[in-house]
Amino acid sequence: MSNQVLQQQAGAEAAPKPPNNSVSSLVPAPAPGKCVARTSGGKRCPSAPLPDGDRCYQHSTDPEIVQQRHLARQRGGAMTRQRCNFPVDMTTKQGTQRLLQNVAHAVTRGLLAPSAASAIATLVNSSLKLAELELSARLLELERQVQDEIDRARGAS
Repeated sequence: MSNQVLQQQAGAEAAPKPPNNSVSSLVPAPAPGKCVARTSGGKRCPSAPLPDGDRCYQHSTDPEIVQQRHLARQRGGAMTRQRCNFPVDMTTKQGTQRLLQNVAHAVTRGLLAPSAASAIATLVNSSLKLAELELSARLLELERQVQDEIDRARGAS
């Protein structure tokens, strides 16, 4: 039998299909459990979609979610504009302790952004490191003075 007769006997399933050039065949299907949106870089968003949806919180087009996102951005922006309105004294142990207590209190009450508190903690740590270096230098100087006294006492005898 010829190839043509075999193809006719096999039916339509055996017939070659024309290439599918539709856009949907060129775009990969979203990974299961992933947001269907794309990032600003053009890649598939790696976040999980919201329940009963195919988009994550950041890419949701649900009007209620969009409003929540807008309000969250406003609150976040307001937190970055806050000013520290408590005394900052890192010259004494008590001043540093009071500063850290005030910062912790302000963060827990929502009066100070955690990022601002982190910046203050970094400054406190730098201040403590500087005090440690100063004490170390003083200790070395005292040790040198004691050694000089010992050397003089040995030389005088």
